[in-house]
Amino acid sequence: MNRYRRPPTRPLARLACAAGMSLGAAAAAMAAPADYRCADGQVLTVDFTPRTAQAHLGTQAWTLQRVRSGREARYVGRDGVAIVLNRSDAELHRRDMPPLACRLVVRALDAGAAPRPAR
Repeated sequence: MNRYRRPPTRPLARLACAAGMSLGAAAAAMAAPADYRCADGQVLTVDFTPRTAQAHLGTQAWTLQRVRSGREARYVGRDGVAIVLNRSDAELHRRDMPPLACRLVVRALDAGAAPRPAR
């Protein structure tokens, strides 16, 4: 008899484990919104998922795909738009325009941020 044999797992425990992992994957795929205040005073709003980003600046909106990059996260769109994220800094690149430097808005510290609803 093998004394190192694993005890049999219960089907319910395996099901609970699989359900927990799928919920974790679904939560990771949800968008995580962030606001960046840019050097010109505008606010760049971006909803991130692991592979895409939806960016809004004023009346303009872009859908961007994440691409491999070095230390920073880089999202690129079809019409020459790119967002490069490095820690709390974001740089918006648009065709025929200079890059726009933006900084992450920390809502808890931003006096102009809208208050969060009470739970």
